[in-house]
Amino acid sequence: MKGLIRNNIYSMQSNLLVSFLIALVLGVLPLFIQGDGILQMVISMQIYVFVANVGSSLHADELSGWDRFEITLPVCRSQIVQAKYLTFILLFALGIWAGTLTLGGLWLTGRAPAFRDVLHGYAFGLTLSALSTAVFYPLVLKFGTDKSDVFLILSGILSCVMLVLISGILSLFTGSMMNMKAPLVDVVSVGTALVMFAASYCISEQILQNKEFV
Repeated sequence: MKGLIRNNIYSMQSNLLVSFLIALVLGVLPLFIQGDGILQMVISMQIYVFVANVGSSLHADELSGWDRFEITLPVCRSQIVQAKYLTFILLFALGIWAGTLTLGGLWLTGRAPAFRDVLHGYAFGLTLSALSTAVFYPLVLKFGTDKSDVFLILSGILSCVMLVLISGILSLFTGSMMNMKAPLVDVVSVGTALVMFAASYCISEQILQNKEFV
């Protein structure tokens, strides 16, 4: 299992470097641009940027034949899927770490961002990342990586639609207008994203079990 996770990270090495650089550039923005929404946007994008490059890494694995070779290793197919999803969780953690560094930079400059802004940034970034991965990976596993970029864009759009639907549904139940930055929307969105991420793991495991490589 550790070897599979290590290989996943190794195959993403160049993309991870790009993600770190993008996260670094994003992290500088709040130091020079002030506004209620800038910090939220930066933190959420820092989390998402680490999973945004997964498609190219999966495509490289397919081109090199690694996806066919790894099923010949002395591990079951369910462990291969487990390693992928544990790698995704590690990418989420890297994004959260990058966002925390941004907050540290602000505090060092004497600025104390509003807790609500910080919380929404983390919630939106984690929700978008988890939902996108939950939709994206089973599609790539089922149909291949040739259209991974299309699948990634599609999963991102569906994730945003899901957030809008959640805020709309909560408005019906609470009897008041719920915007996407409301605390209740954040809690329900993150919970929904994590449930879908777990369901995606089960679906991906079933797809790989039944997949025939030619």
